[in-house]
Amino acid sequence: MCACYCAEYRNDMVRYSKKAHVLAGPMGQPGMLTEQLSDFLYEVRYDSLPSKAVDNAKLYLEDLLGVAAAGSVQPQGGIWRSYFAAGDGQQEATAWNSGLERLSCEHAAALNAACAHVMDMDDVHNASITHLGAVTIPAALAVGQ
Repeated sequence: MCACYCAEYRNDMVRYSKKAHVLAGPMGQPGMLTEQLSDFLYEVRYDSLPSKAVDNAKLYLEDLLGVAAAGSVQPQGGIWRSYFAAGDGQQEATAWNSGLERLSCEHAAALNAACAHVMDMDDVHNASITHLGAVTIPAALAVGQ
């Protein structure tokens, strides 16, 4: 897959809720958009999401996990693993490598994000030239553990 999905996802979310328009509004007070996003996400319930949005999210997650697994067995993935495995010994979250070892939340998120980008096949948002899924998904899953 490895294609830009952000515009499609954004369109799904705008159709999903009238509240989504606040995210695209002008910036107000410091932290205002973050607070609005937090309030919006707090109220979202799985059973109220459009099925297409859920299906797309599952597809994007599967794609990122596959790309990260492939990246973890590359030489660069091994270098990142060596760096982050020499951490603080906490076992809070899973690294997506062949051993599925447990690392600190921060190190697991960073290692998984690095491995997701090793092969440069992760998602891209063309307008900002950023790889959003490679950093947000590993962080969210590590914190969720």
